[in-house]
Amino acid sequence: MTAQIGQVPEHRLVVRAPDRKAQAAVAEGGVKRTLEVSTSSPVRGTQGLALKASPDSLVAGAAARVVASVTGDGTTRALGATLHGPVSSAAAAGCSAPIVGTVSSTVSTDGDYTLPPVSPTVSGYYAWRVAVEGTATSHPASACGATTKVKAVASIVVAAVPAQTPAGEVVRARVGLTGLPVTPAVTVTATLWGPYETEQALRAAGCSGSNFDEMQLTMKGNDTRDMPGVFVTAPGLYAWQATVPPSELREGSRSQCAAPGTLLWVSQ
Repeated sequence: MTAQIGQVPEHRLVVRAPDRKAQAAVAEGGVKRTLEVSTSSPVRGTQGLALKASPDSLVAGAAARVVASVTGDGTTRALGATLHGPVSSAAAAGCSAPIVGTVSSTVSTDGDYTLPPVSPTVSGYYAWRVAVEGTATSHPASACGATTKVKAVASIVVAAVPAQTPAGEVVRARVGLTGLPVTPAVTVTATLWGPYETEQALRAAGCSGSNFDEMQLTMKGNDTRDMPGVFVTAPGLYAWQATVPPSELREGSRSQCAAPGTLLWVSQ
């Protein structure tokens, strides 16, 4: 903005030199001048900010990131993000939930910016809150969204109890379950594969084909339980295997086939 003002009294004294040596110098009064003054005034605009989760579904312990699409100012400025959660449903995900991680970066020109990762360890739904700093020509901006689903992954181990027995006895599987929240409880299925004539035949089958029996038990997230007993009537080699089905917030899991401690030898 520029302002021009005329007829401003001159504050400096103007003295005219004499034309001839004998003349006196003359001070000139009533001199006017024109002033021109300019200044800059910033006009602050809005910044555009859109969020996207990357990825939008992952397993507990994996890296969760948010991509911020920023527009509206080419000045280098700060960008910060917080991850909030977990909650039990996507509809409940929001930035009023507890903060589980904070990350930061910088932005300049318009574009997509991927912030550093946060690795949530508990299953549930999370939301990102991102804020971009204001500048002399733009207002600060913030947004909440980019819902991220985190699934738990169960770790299952199973042991044969006992490992050897004559035919006609009761045997059980001892199942240990970790990696899941205490609630809700899950249904664990234990399968007794066999009989096989040799260990080589069992491993070649990969715990498939000959299913002697199967039982289920409801377990909490971190627990060790003995399955109901089952009578084995035919001699040979058997193997226990346990599974947990998948759900909205849980990956399906299966114990290793023919792992140490899972084999059952049944004699005549």
